[in-house]
Amino acid sequence: MSSSKSLRPSPAMFVAVVALVMAMSGAAIALPGRSSVDASDLAKGSVTTKAIAKGAIGSKQIGGKSIKGNRLKDGAVKADQLADGAVTEAKIADGAVTAAKVGDGTLSTKNLSDDFIISSDAGNFVRLTATEGADAAAARAAAPETPLFTKGDITISAKCLQVTGGNTIAEMYIATATNGAVFNGAVDALEGGPAATDFLNTDTEDVDRTLDNATVAADDAVFNEGEFTALAPDGTSLIGQTTVGAKNGTLAGGDGVYGEGNVCVFGGEIAG
Repeated sequence: MSSSKSLRPSPAMFVAVVALVMAMSGAAIALPGRSSVDASDLAKGSVTTKAIAKGAIGSKQIGGKSIKGNRLKDGAVKADQLADGAVTEAKIADGAVTAAKVGDGTLSTKNLSDDFIISSDAGNFVRLTATEGADAAAARAAAPETPLFTKGDITISAKCLQVTGGNTIAEMYIATATNGAVFNGAVDALEGGPAATDFLNTDTEDVDRTLDNATVAADDAVFNEGEFTALAPDGTSLIGQTTVGAKNGTLAGGDGVYGEGNVCVFGGEIAG
């Protein structure tokens, strides 16, 4: 009689096959599909810069206050990245905006604080380039009026004029936001009286509200100083000292504090 060998696997083979199946099943179960890796599966530092696709991280992926100043490269934040009104007075350090940062005619009265004294820093002055005209009246009408100081109803401003082929003229003015103010300056005075024109009003002409001025011919310079007082209907009371200079052409000894060209300089001190 013939006999056949048993085809039953040995215990060792059975254990080996089970271990292989479990190992294969474990690898297949670990990542069954997309979105199967969460934060707990990632070791600290395992996601590097190269592993992040360009544009993958946007505003929604960045938590509040998660990017600090020391994470930003120098020059990374430019004008295009600043929203209108983003830089407020509280964000500007004391002394950060100096006269060198302010262009001719760029300040308006609403930009000036009550204690603004002729320039952005004590001891500085304002330099303006002359605006040319056929005569003084034409140059005066064309020249921009640059505010120097404001408090309450009162504003102090300046113009720099150049008569074609003639004099350079520096003029410092006073203006009021409400009719009925009075002032007494180094050049003109409106001290009040029976007529409306005896007061400093909102429509008072430039030549009638001049605090101080300086006029100079070709290749020369002049520098004047004066005093003024002013009262406005809103209760503003000012007293001050004005300094006004003008230069025409080129000076033989060098242009010095005036700089090149036909220019005017304005300084002083105001209290009130």
